[in-house]
Amino acid sequence: MTKPRRPNFSPEFRLDAAKLVLEQNYSVIEA
Repeated sequence: MTKPRRPNFSPEFRLDAAKLVLEQNYSVIEA
């Protein structure tokens, strides 16, 4: 998160963010 926040994010950024959230949720459930 080094770049300044912008009102509209690129689709790739949204996909990466979604993947990170899903991975975190899975790890929490497995823990």
